[in-house]
Formats: sequence, C-alpha cells, structure tokens
Amino acid sequence: MNNKYPVYYYLLLILALVLSILFWWVILHNDVNRGVFSSDTGQSNVSVGSIKLDPEFRSLPIEPDEVIVDDESKRRIVSNLINIAVKDTSPRLESLINDFVTAYDTSIYKFKFLDSTINYVQIQVPTPEREHFKKEVKAKLANLPLLVWDEYLFSTSSTIKNTAINWQFAAIEIPNQARHSLGNDIVIAVIDNGFDLEHPSLKHKAIKPFNSVDFSTNVGYAAVNHGTHVASLALGAANNNTESEGVCPSCKLMPIKAEDTNGYIASSYIIRGILYAIKQQADIVNISLGLSMADLSQLPETFQNQFIQHEGKDEEQFWSEMFTYAEKNRTICVLAAGNSNILTGFDPFQRSPKTIKVGAIDDANRKASFSNYGSYTTIYAPGVRLMGAKPDNQEELMTGTSMAAPLVAGYLGLLKSKFPQADNQEVINLLLKNTVQFNHLNILKNQII
Repeated sequence: MNNKYPVYYYLLLILALVLSILFWWVILHNDVNRGVFSSDTGQSNVSVGSIKLDPEFRSLPIEPDEVIVDDESKRRIVSNLINIAVKDTSPRLESLINDFVTAYDTSIYKFKFLDSTINYVQIQVPTPEREHFKKEVKAKLANLPLLVWDEYLFSTSSTIKNTAINWQFAAIEIPNQARHSLGNDIVIAVIDNGFDLEHPSLKHKAIKPFNSVDFSTNVGYAAVNHGTHVASLALGAANNNTESEGVCPSCKLMPIKAEDTNGYIASSYIIRGILYAIKQQADIVNISLGLSMADLSQLPETFQNQFIQHEGKDEEQFWSEMFTYAEKNRTICVLAAGNSNILTGFDPFQRSPKTIKVGAIDDANRKASFSNYGSYTTIYAPGVRLMGAKPDNQEELMTGTSMAAPLVAGYLGLLKSKFPQADNQEVINLLLKNTVQFNHLNILKNQII
C-alpha cells in the first residue's frame, strides 16, 4: 500500500512533539523552582544568582539582647533585621537582589531569607544602622516600588482558668451528626508554638508537619501549652476518651511550628509558615498569634484610629498581598483578633479584608473583657474557659481570642466540606450568614449545617 502522507508531514509531527516536550519542561521547571519552598520537601533554596544564604541561619534563634520595643508602635521588634518586598507579585526578586548588591556591601548588609513567590527578602543590618537603613533603602533602590518594615514579634496571648466547663458546642449549635460526618477532605493548617501530636485528640491526624524556623519536620510542643490546645479546639478527634474534641473532628491537621528555641515568634517565621501552608494546599490556616507589645491599656481610641489610618502602611500592604495570594490558591486565613482590649487592626497584620478576624465572647454572649474589637473584627466566637488538649495526655481550660479563632477555623472546615465548589468569598459569605447579632456583636451561630 502506498504511503498516504509525504515525508515532511511526519517531520512536522516530530517537530511538534519536541516543541511540546520543551514547552512543558520549561513550565514545570519554572513552577518547581518558583518560590523558596519546593512543593514536596518545604526546603529553602540557599542561593539566588550570586547571593548565597548561610544555611546555619535556619537554626539560629533570636537572641534576647536583639529584642527592643519600637518607640512609635510600642511593638517588640528584632533590632538587626529588616524585611523588604516589592509591592506587586510579578517576578521581580532578581531585580531586587541585583539592585541591592549594587547599592550595599552584602558582607555588612546580609541576606538572611529570600522568597520569589512574593518578592520578599530579609536583611540583617548593623543594629545602629536600622533606622537609617529603613529610610534610605527605598531611595537607593528607587527603580522598584518597595515595602520596608521591621521584624515584629508575636505572642500566643492566652490565659489559663481553673473553673467552668466546655460550653462552645451548645453556644454555636452545631449538631454532632454534622460535625462527625463532614470534614474528611479538609486540611486545617495551624501556625503556632508547637504540638503534642501523640495526644489522643491529635494522634494520627497530622500531615506534612513543618518547622518554619529551621525548615525541619520537628513541630514538638513548647514549655507553654498553646498550639496543642488551639489545634484540638479546631479539629480534636472524636471518641478519644477526652473532653478536647474539636469543631471539625474529621479534619486533618497540618502542624506548623513558628517558635524558635528561645521562645520567640517572629513575623518572618509566620510568613514562611503561611507560604508553606498555601503551597501544600491547606484549605484553612489558623493563626492564633498576635501583637507582642508593651501595655496598651492607656492608648486612647482616637490615637488607635489614627495609627490604623496612617501608620504601618508598608507592612499592611505586604500582608494584604500575602493574603490575596492565599485567596487565589483557595486558602482561607483565620486570625485571632487579640487580647489587648484595643481596636482590631492596630496590628497591620490584621487589616486585610481577605482574612477572618475573630474576637471572643463569654458564656453570656458579651464581648470578653480582654478581646480586641471594632470594625476590623469579622466575627465573634466563644473564647472564655474552653477545654482543650494539653501535652502528655492532659487537658486544661484556657481563655483568649486564641481559643475563639480555631472554633471558626473548624466551622469553616465544615462549610468547605459541605460546599466543596464554593470559592473563598462564597465560603466567607456562608460563614457570615451563620451568625446572630447580639450586644452589637456578630456572633457565630450555626444555621445551615
């Protein structure tokens, strides 16, 4: 039989196949290498172009003598670290690095961390140069629209109480049947100070653990119980012979430890943790961490409002872009509003409309005396005297917006499981429909699950 097609036809087919292979190799190669974390291991790149990072920095905790209180914001900061990012998320890290190397001596101004996904770097500077560096770096790198802010410290912000009993399930009104039948397909990442993964409420629930300080899988619990308690409130297992059952007991836990060996939780640790959770496709991220500050009880509300309107704008925009990136990847971030009885949003971390900020109520549906409040607070949930897990097979009652946030995170897990096709905004809209107005507060109250 005669060949129906000329030779050039087959040559064209071979050429098309080769071009297709090349095209997909470039796409996949770029995707794997974009950002600081690989999709499988969560390990950090140690070089970008001519910049070499010292791998030892991963295991070096913040030293106490490096911590100071910022005169303006009253927040605790690390005196020799500065964060820099480009205002948009187009690939510009190489330009930022090249401009920086031209303008500064990198043996003095050292790169400590890089991430190309959000065009973010952390620079170690001589402590006496910190304020001057912050003021001049934008001028020296004027070709790029930069965001520059300090390395702030966060705290776990909760207290222990010895009276009362668990009451949150009755307050939220979630049927047990619904709590136990939904959530198998949902992953909740909890960024906190560490976890006892052998506790009966958390055992066999953890996937892809990550330590955002040293990039290991070591997420062991800290001296002060917090992360174990928070995780159990969100997704503690049912029928574990304890009282520390979570709102979404079938949900999986992605434990992310963000506290170093000196007990500090820095903003860069949280940034790495959020990026890891997003890239590992967590459905929800719970961050029950807040300002580490001097006493704020004397700050007039007018001053707080002015600060929110005019200060911390670089940090605010960075977090806004970070949480927009999370939204694009269908990850919802839940934040504790804080326990300082001030306006939510005083911390620029809390200003993005893409996140859920959770205040705390007591068992009479009143704002808890310690809870932050105001227009940036998305929703309120029980946060006073909640029973949760404590390391070494124990339990304890704890109080704080840290305890209210995981209840909302767990409820979002139920919603995302029940409505799997809903995007982030649709899930958030569903959440807000499951509320009641009481004492001028928007309080979580189940109506559709």
